[in-house]
Amino acid sequence: MVKKILSLFVLFFVLTGATIHAQLFFNNGGQVYVGTKSVVQINGTTQNDAAASAGFIWNRGKVIIASTASSGVANSTPGTYKMTNTSLTHGSGYYKVEQDWVNDATFTADSSTVELYGNKQQFITSTIGTVTTFDTLKLTGTGAYGTSNAKKTLQNVDAKISNPGSTIGALYLNDRELATDNNTMFVQNTDVAAVQNSMTFGSEGFVSSLGTGSLARDVNKVAVYKYPTGSSLGTVRYRQADITPDAANAYTFTVRLANNDGTSDGYDLTKMDTSLCKLNNLFYHKINRLKGTFASNNADIKVYYDATADGSWETLAEWNIPTASQWNDLSGTPTTASPYSNVVKTTWFDAATGTQNPIVLGGEKPAPPLLACANVCAGQNADFTATGSSGATFNWITPTGASVVSGQGTNSVTVNWGSSSGLLTVTQQSGSGCISKTASCNVTPLASPIAAFDTSASGLLADIYKFTDKSTSATTWDWNFGDGSMDDNSQNPASHEYKHAGKYTVTEIVTNGTCTDTIKKDITIKNKVFIPNVFTPNKDGQNDNFYITGNDFKDFKLEIYNRWGLKIFEANSGEIKWDGKSSAGEDCVDGTYYFILYADGYTGVSYNTNGFINLIR
Repeated sequence: MVKKILSLFVLFFVLTGATIHAQLFFNNGGQVYVGTKSVVQINGTTQNDAAASAGFIWNRGKVIIASTASSGVANSTPGTYKMTNTSLTHGSGYYKVEQDWVNDATFTADSSTVELYGNKQQFITSTIGTVTTFDTLKLTGTGAYGTSNAKKTLQNVDAKISNPGSTIGALYLNDRELATDNNTMFVQNTDVAAVQNSMTFGSEGFVSSLGTGSLARDVNKVAVYKYPTGSSLGTVRYRQADITPDAANAYTFTVRLANNDGTSDGYDLTKMDTSLCKLNNLFYHKINRLKGTFASNNADIKVYYDATADGSWETLAEWNIPTASQWNDLSGTPTTASPYSNVVKTTWFDAATGTQNPIVLGGEKPAPPLLACANVCAGQNADFTATGSSGATFNWITPTGASVVSGQGTNSVTVNWGSSSGLLTVTQQSGSGCISKTASCNVTPLASPIAAFDTSASGLLADIYKFTDKSTSATTWDWNFGDGSMDDNSQNPASHEYKHAGKYTVTEIVTNGTCTDTIKKDITIKNKVFIPNVFTPNKDGQNDNFYITGNDFKDFKLEIYNRWGLKIFEANSGEIKWDGKSSAGEDCVDGTYYFILYADGYTGVSYNTNGFINLIR
């Protein structure tokens, strides 16, 4: 069934809705008015045409053009809105189109919205090259993300968003792909929010372009204008770019994502200036100042990337500026973030208006680190430090005979050096894998002293030790006896007495003014007690006291008895000794006496004992 409206005036009243069940709604010169609250749904193809007079559709309500089964009408596609010949479509209403938008006539957007809502590929096209200027274009649908069913395609014409003077027109991409092919989508509304898209990671809406195609935006503010560019060719990628002018002048910038290796497009990624070490071969952007003279004004450009999928990058590079036939480092500033990191080039200046300037993510060679060399003593550890970029990885190389003990990968290492001279080198590696030039120093190890000592024990309890230095090439000595006593700095310390039984670590540290060597030895003082059986308290300074010696006594008590069993002396503090006097201070006569010792040791040993002692004056 085909419905034709020939030269008549049709009103769809303000408060009514109408559905035309037709495979083709063909307006051949008629005048159709859709009121502000009316909804007209056409199940099939709609064509606004002209016969003796121009077909006229004035939409102030909502027109829904849905698809049905194939109509059988030549050159028609169900769900398509087609404008031909001298027909006119205008009005501030809503157009909801399930298939193609074909403009071969005149479309006056006013403040209308066109929604392309189909779930298979839709085309915005013209067979005669008519450019559609939309006020608001909205892309919706549920076709699988990243496939042709999510594409709304500018097949053979440019298109524009926001008719001149509008302040509300916008492009709503949602999670769909607007494929401009080799054409350009111009967004003339200078509001920064005039381009909107879904920012859900992995399903962002984007504009894709081929060759000379692009997304163009008019700008006139010092503000961030986003360009949600991407591609579904090969690997689906959403890689946004931002442009921030530094002056509130009228410019037009265009951006395109080339979702391929730049070399295949004639931008050889192996040709780069000396500050670059690698370039991103997955994609690059083309950025163009299409309108406006920079003079002294510049802009910041920011390129986003997914570090997980794309790797890490430090800079941006531009083809042919300033040196022809190579990529030149723009000295960008990287920012790591999730899910998208970015690199910014501030005060970017493009003097070649009208040229699509290739911009690619790059890896920048770090400067060689600054290496601080230190004196090294043969056979000993030495610390070396390099100053470089924050977050860099450092690679240290030692000569034969030396080895990195710890710190490899960091800017500070400990190296054990042998006796041979050699070159120590270090490089730093950036997050993108770029390696710097080498920093190095020639290291000549200094001769080290060799620490050594002998020990000998003496005394009744073998607790008095003598230490004899046997070191070579030493000029200073430092002894630690391991029992908490003060250190000794003499070469051969005086005899050292250990007060208690136990195991002690003796340390000798020797130097020759620069190098140091250390040796440690353990000595063991055993639990011993010495009890004499005779003493001569005649005040000649020889054996004047009955003196019980031990190296583990903690608590003790000594009792002395005469031959008749009378206790004549007792002591429980100080030293365990008896001077031959009674507790009253009288000299005891020569003879045999009996003693009892009650004693506990620090080590938990009991030293209780008794016996006889002879007093001889």
